Amino acid sequence: MKHKPEDVDIVEWHYLILYFGSPDFKKKSNRNSKIRGEQKTKHIMGVCKKHGPIRL
Repeated sequence: MKHKPEDVDIVEWHYLILYFGSPDFKKKSNRNSKIRGEQKTKHIMGVCKKHGPIRL
């Protein structure tokens, strides 16, 4: 139960530890990591370092 944020209930923290440690979550996480690594174009929406938030 290390590093529990103060604003997270102990029951919720325990659930999150079980969820993130589950084989199903690890499978999805590994698949998504692989897909992110294969992307040719990186995400560019959001905040511009020079001009701040991008408004559309």
